[in-house]
Amino acid sequence: MAVKTLKSNAKEAELGDLVSELELLKDVDHPNVIKLLGACTIMDGPLYVIIEYAEHGSLRHYLKKSRASKIKNDDDDGYMENAPTVTPTDILNFAWQIAKGMAYLTEMKVGILVAVAYS
Repeated sequence: MAVKTLKSNAKEAELGDLVSELELLKDVDHPNVIKLLGACTIMDGPLYVIIEYAEHGSLRHYLKKSRASKIKNDDDDGYMENAPTVTPTDILNFAWQIAKGMAYLTEMKVGILVAVAYS
């Protein structure tokens, strides 16, 4: 599980975005879309949105990590060892899963893509 919340100095618009995401995720149930597990609110306190944990992080990060066994990591200025190997078949599989998740969100008339999960 992963928990999303806002920093203490977040703007009202950012809170609105997180509340909107929570509202959207409440009605979504598909294997290729991140699942909402719950939410925690306290009167005049922080909002916590509890979602499914994506073990490999974002697809972008995963693909970037897979480019080579040693590539520069913009996040910490280090190098990544033991990067995963991604085949053309994997890329097609990712694209297929993304398309299925997006088609589902379109059917649900969800105007914003929240997060697409891949396995």
